[in-house]
Amino acid sequence: MSSQSEINERLLFGEKGLLILSAGESSSSEAFCVIQSTENSVISVANVTNSQAIVSLTLIAGMALYGVFSEITVTSGQIVAYKR
Repeated sequence: MSSQSEINERLLFGEKGLLILSAGESSSSEAFCVIQSTENSVISVANVTNSQAIVSLTLIAGMALYGVFSEITVTSGQIVAYKR
């Protein structure tokens, strides 16, 4: 049986898959655990567990956000969202 840290590590390395979103694209209500920008990007996230929605957040290239996210919209740039 896997420990919680092993499960978390697999999630962080994309074991459940990923979604690449570019400017003008949005995700569905599927849950994601990491959002990482591949270039300078502006994003909004409608649903963030235990937090308020994120509106027009600027991420610099390479920056990552950790949490439980769904309904991600990319206004500019490109991100990789890792499935939860």
